Amino acid sequence: MRESAEQLNKQTQTQLQILRARREELASRAAAGPRLGLVYGLQLPGVSITLAWALIGVHPDEQDTFLAVPADDNPLAGGDDVVVAESSGTGPLTMRCGYCTWIGARDLEPDKLEGWIDELQLQQAREAVRAVALGELRGGEQAYMVDATAEYGDWIGLIAHAQQSLRAFSEHREMSPAAPTTEAIYEDSLAGIPPVTTSA
Repeated sequence: MRESAEQLNKQTQTQLQILRARREELASRAAAGPRLGLVYGLQLPGVSITLAWALIGVHPDEQDTFLAVPADDNPLAGGDDVVVAESSGTGPLTMRCGYCTWIGARDLEPDKLEGWIDELQLQQAREAVRAVALGELRGGEQAYMVDATAEYGDWIGLIAHAQQSLRAFSEHREMSPAAPTTEAIYEDSLAGIPPVTTSA
């Protein structure tokens, strides 16, 4: 009995150390400011869900504007989505790469930082956004079966609404005449995300 209590205490201390290290890392990354791979949580006016937004690209003409994809903890993943397994940087997430948009650094406050994705996950999201922009099919048969379900369609409807709300919010903040169209976002994203190259 005593041994079990000691083992439980040891496990608890280990978990506390992990949590403490993550908090310290999160604080360090937040202090450094927005950059690729960071994940911010934003609650938008008129949007019923709070989504995370992963920064995966930089605008070709505005270095303080980031290409971001919405991410959530709903495990349903369709053909345009990238699943992030639980890691030290973030919990399990599904990045909805068919609904990216631009976010200005001024809207990414340090206290909104929720975590980060690693280099592989960042690359997977960038490849998925490029595929969407180019009209290429990706994902397997199971992913496209998910695409066709009513539950997935309802959820993606909320994601699309959040994307539109964030675009409108950014438009208002910048006082620009019109929010960019989805086509324009993807056209610019191809410049912000160079193609993947492999060495011979």
